[in-house]
Amino acid sequence: MATRSIPSIPTTDWKDAGLRTGFRQEYNLNLSGGNEKYTFYGSLGYLGDEGISYGTDIERYTARLKTEYQAFPFLRVGANAGYTHSVTNNMYGVFNCMTDMAPIYPLFVRDGEGRIMHDEHGPVYDYGAGNNAGLDRPCDNNGNYIQEDLLNQSKNVSNAFNIQGYANFDFLKHFRLTVNGSVYITENRISYGTNPYYGYSAGESIQGSVSTYHYRTTDTNYQQLLNYNNVFGKHSVDVLLGHEYSRNSQTTLYASRNKVAMFDQNKELDGAIIDGSMGGNITHYNVEGFFVRGQYDYDNRYFASMSFRRDGSSNFHPDHRWGNFWSVGGAWIMSKEEWFPTTPLVNMLKLKLSYGEQGNDAIGSFRYVDTYSITNSDGNVAYVFSSKGNPDITWETVGSLNAGVEFELFSSRLRGGVEFYKRDTRDMLMWFTSPYSLGYSGYYDNVGDMSNTGVEVELSGDIIATKNITWTVGLNLSWEKNRVTYLPEENKRDKVDGVNGYSSGYFYYGEGLPVNTWYLKRYAGVSDRGEALYYADQLDADGNVVGEYTTTDYSEATYHICGSALPKVFGGFNTSLRIYGFDLNAQFNYSIGGKKYDSAYQTLMTNPNGSLVGTQVHKDVFNAWSVENPTSEIPRWQYNDLYAASASDRWLTDASYLSLRNLTLGYTLPASLTSRIHMSKVRIYCAAENIAYWTKRKGFDPRMFAAYGVTAGYSYPMRTISGGLSVEF
Repeated sequence: MATRSIPSIPTTDWKDAGLRTGFRQEYNLNLSGGNEKYTFYGSLGYLGDEGISYGTDIERYTARLKTEYQAFPFLRVGANAGYTHSVTNNMYGVFNCMTDMAPIYPLFVRDGEGRIMHDEHGPVYDYGAGNNAGLDRPCDNNGNYIQEDLLNQSKNVSNAFNIQGYANFDFLKHFRLTVNGSVYITENRISYGTNPYYGYSAGESIQGSVSTYHYRTTDTNYQQLLNYNNVFGKHSVDVLLGHEYSRNSQTTLYASRNKVAMFDQNKELDGAIIDGSMGGNITHYNVEGFFVRGQYDYDNRYFASMSFRRDGSSNFHPDHRWGNFWSVGGAWIMSKEEWFPTTPLVNMLKLKLSYGEQGNDAIGSFRYVDTYSITNSDGNVAYVFSSKGNPDITWETVGSLNAGVEFELFSSRLRGGVEFYKRDTRDMLMWFTSPYSLGYSGYYDNVGDMSNTGVEVELSGDIIATKNITWTVGLNLSWEKNRVTYLPEENKRDKVDGVNGYSSGYFYYGEGLPVNTWYLKRYAGVSDRGEALYYADQLDADGNVVGEYTTTDYSEATYHICGSALPKVFGGFNTSLRIYGFDLNAQFNYSIGGKKYDSAYQTLMTNPNGSLVGTQVHKDVFNAWSVENPTSEIPRWQYNDLYAASASDRWLTDASYLSLRNLTLGYTLPASLTSRIHMSKVRIYCAAENIAYWTKRKGFDPRMFAAYGVTAGYSYPMRTISGGLSVEF
């Protein structure tokens, strides 16, 4: 009997299927002019960017007008207004595929000859829920991120308007009164739509959905400044008194509906018939401050400054709303002294010293009161506890001591500075985790004090400096040591590795430890059966630690202090070369030390269990323990082994990296040529951003993290290549 061979179906590269090379275009037009009494500046801009995945793009229009007018000899006024309109589409499902979806699952449904089938919406995509020869896919069952990026909608239409105005009143020769005011208003209308044709949203209970969110954010700021400035002889004095008030408010309105009619033509609420959730709220934040600042210099050689301000924030209870902050500083340009030797070796030498305190209230609104949600209880109003407040929280205060030196050497060919700093943070504002048995997960509190000590170095030098060739290199370096110096006794509820403190998530806070100290169980390798091993403390009859042992029972293992997420040294270096009209600029960033939790690698190394099957896996699983590979440090690859990839220090990875941040190549036409076409400067350039990076593990990018040093599994850096023409008249 004759047989027919079925063509093999290739594996699917979900990344290639869902990503593209997006085209970006940007145009800007600037115009300025004026006279001794009146000046103006105007600009128009356009940006169009397709994005690197289907369903992602942005189109943005900008306009700005700035003007100043000398109305009277004693009065100068000005205004600055801007407007931005943008439409952004944000479908990023392909990034979930790239991490989750194994390449063994097909992207399309094919016929018996291996040809892609089509319907009224184009190629028929495989949703892994029986539509492909009745086969089910355990990973993302009844979903296909690639087609969902094409059909579904996530669109943000934004209109942003801002205007600032000022008036300067000059009087009594040395005094100026300045009144500033600004308003920023941003409207965002975000609409989501899921199609009624395929996947989960096509089910009987949904049949397509639409959601609309409207946000309006209004920021207002008002300042009144009285300035005294006078120069007499070699003395220069500048004193400023001021008052400032800022208010931020945001209103939110949202609604959703299911069962959409004519989804392709209408993705608005009126296009659906089944009501879903709806709601709205308003929040606000106010801050007010009174301040004074003084500056003095003698002969442009000795400098002194001081400031004091009193700020109040609505983020705190009225009893703890106000804080006082101040600073003093001085500098001395030693090289301007008559006795300083005149030599090409040292052209400028400046010493500086300062101390100042500033406040931090960045915790969000209403953290000082208990909050409740209002809900429907059988037609009656009911209040449901939402979050715990702390009426005693107040300003976090950072006191900074800075001492440094700035210099220019070798006929100013080498420039730089070295600065030592010590920053002491009092009353740190942090989330304090509580046992869930209390009915809430935690609250914000002034948990203790912290100290940062560091050195910053900045250098730049001209290696070649001639009429037609200049080559400059630069380097900056920061070294920092961080320690928690004080915790209240009531916050020392745990003891780990001999340190009293408390844990929050993956971190432990204790006196003498860095603020981001990892709090994890320690991985001990694999057993002779290939099971994951973890360290557990051996206790005596009195509960004292007398040793440790290894166990395959993860719940039996002990939490330990496992290093810090903070780097030891970080900074960057750059180079700039200009030669006969050509210019080349490159910038590198680096970080040395610290540990990040590689959750993406952990996910790819997790054994299949329960419904978690059919996902992408890392190539390292092929080196897992087996009878043939008994010396491997990777646990056996076995279904339903729940402890093989549990949270532990196994996933902490050296966070050191080197990145080539940007590279720009340009050419400026000779002035003799541009002058003939009535232009002052014409430059052609090509630029690239986020070109390359080097880290401990391929694919591991310490720059991309979700929070507190835990890498985000679905965050990817984007490389941008652009070119342009810059023309000046």
